[in-house]
Amino acid sequence: MRIFRTNFDSFCLHNTKALPKGCELCTEGKKVVLFITGLCQRRCAYCPLSWKRAYLDKIWANEKECKNIRDALKETALSNAAGAGITGGDPLLVLERTLKYTRALKKHFGKTFHIHIYLPTDNVTPQALHKLKTAGIDEVRFHPKFLQQNLIEEISKIAAARRFFSRSQVGCEIPAFPDKLEETKRFVDAVQSYIGFLNINELEAGDSNTVFISRHYKLRDDYIVRGSKEAALKLLSYIATKHYKPKVHFCTASTKSNYQFRNRLRRRIINIAGPYDMVNDYILLRAALYSDELKPGFDYEKKLSKITASQKTHLYKQLRKKRHKLLRKLKLKPEMLKLDSERQRLLTSIEIAQKNSEEIKEEGISPAIVEELPTADMLQLSLVWL
Repeated sequence: MRIFRTNFDSFCLHNTKALPKGCELCTEGKKVVLFITGLCQRRCAYCPLSWKRAYLDKIWANEKECKNIRDALKETALSNAAGAGITGGDPLLVLERTLKYTRALKKHFGKTFHIHIYLPTDNVTPQALHKLKTAGIDEVRFHPKFLQQNLIEEISKIAAARRFFSRSQVGCEIPAFPDKLEETKRFVDAVQSYIGFLNINELEAGDSNTVFISRHYKLRDDYIVRGSKEAALKLLSYIATKHYKPKVHFCTASTKSNYQFRNRLRRRIINIAGPYDMVNDYILLRAALYSDELKPGFDYEKKLSKITASQKTHLYKQLRKKRHKLLRKLKLKPEMLKLDSERQRLLTSIEIAQKNSEEIKEEGISPAIVEELPTADMLQLSLVWL
């Protein structure tokens, strides 16, 4: 059995096509990430969640915070997704919500819409697994307590999934610790006969695990744990010598950022780019016109998040008036000057903004050229004032 390097900078055993269905779609950018809750009974020191999500009962579809199922369905459609990965937190702590969103996704996008779910083992029961299967979950990925000495309870919960899912639909997902290789081997030996796949993740630093990671490990490229990749490849070599049946996939940090994330953006940008936008691969280049009352600067995102409903209404009305005035003044087609109510600004082409910058400024508006990602939060990469 050999180790293969895939076309998206990950590694697997058997052959490059021997990946779980969820991994195939994910690396192609075809999965929406449905973060169903941040609630979790565990306090895993290595959990990389951001403070915007960790331990908070909020719902996110990709970068879109969702108030209801409609929001999640809209983001899924905008992302041109062929499936979803439901994660948390622990989806079983909000089981009815998880079931509700699963059914809604299947109903709206069809039976072929592939849904996998990540489950900490704490609240796994046969009853919960049966409900997940009935609702439409296609693939279960367990987050086991794989480093503990007694694995009997962990293995029994994972084995229970085989009552409702085929072997190829049941797997485990674990991080690669540089200093826990022997413990990880022991877990793999114990679980391999009950699962169809094992996904190994390169260990990364994030908001909620920075203290733990910085105390115990060294980093490379600012956020990746040094030695994690080497440990994962050693684990793959060990499994190869054992000739175990489960598919094994090592998902690197590069796989996530350079393939999974960017491919997802490439699919979304098709649906959200306006006639005024220039598209550079997965990046939007556009002109953004900001009211002098609310311009990007120090704590801009914080200011945006703290705007009250009445303030938002006031700013929206002011921007709408300025938009109408600019449409007449610059003789623009309506579609070439969009009101972005989410970020309290107007959007137009770089050419229009450069050509008419002085006229725009006369209306109490500051024009800028911006580079942004096509995410729901329009993550800004650069801004240059005109």
